[in-house]
Amino acid sequence: MRILELLGFAGGALFAPIAAAGSFLRQARVFHPDGVVYRAVVTVDAQDGPAKEVAARLAGPALVRLSSALWKTSGGRARRPDLLGLAIRFRHDPTVSVIAEQGDQDLLFATMRSLLTFIPALFTTNVHSFLADDYYAVGLFDAAELGEVKWRLITPRIPGGEISRVEALEQAVLSGVAIFELQARDARAFAEYQPVARIRLVERVDVDQSALRFSPFRSGRGIVPRGFVNALRIVPYPASQLARAAWK
Repeated sequence: MRILELLGFAGGALFAPIAAAGSFLRQARVFHPDGVVYRAVVTVDAQDGPAKEVAARLAGPALVRLSSALWKTSGGRARRPDLLGLAIRFRHDPTVSVIAEQGDQDLLFATMRSLLTFIPALFTTNVHSFLADDYYAVGLFDAAELGEVKWRLITPRIPGGEISRVEALEQAVLSGVAIFELQARDARAFAEYQPVARIRLVERVDVDQSALRFSPFRSGRGIVPRGFVNALRIVPYPASQLARAAWK
């Protein structure tokens, strides 16, 4: 483990009791407590080369959860300040299930570019639409053929309107425009993002979200989290999940 990852791990270990206590008292996730879940289909978007090889491993069925970062909401009612989150589980089995299987891959995104942009992103995120702002997987990832990369999701930039963001999202799904473009760029240089795959939401599904436990360390398709930010998550994630389970 690199020095920065060791520092991140230590910081996360110190924060873990706070995360566990917060989850226990809230009876939900500390962050992203309330969301909607969709079945999705992932297709290859890259034209050739390493990106196409990575995309081919991600292609197939997926489960996507979209959520607010800070607030518990009802009916998709938006509150500010806030971020929005999007978690994807790439699966082999098209059957909808909250149980992760061997070979599944999770990627977690939020409407902020990095930890340094957390505060400004709380005020610049368009909380009225899940399809207006781009999402970023904060931290570094070893993506096999692509090397060490950063990830982002490009949205169709639908700003939202009079109806709630959940209703607007459902309309976009029914219209076939709820599509996210997964892109990657070399983390070691100021490179441009390149298309990798497309993620299309197909239908909303009713699942036990308390049992749906995403993990940035579920890396069944060869995308492995690296760096300080991801190391911060190693202890708090399972600590928070165990605290939530204690209510059952």
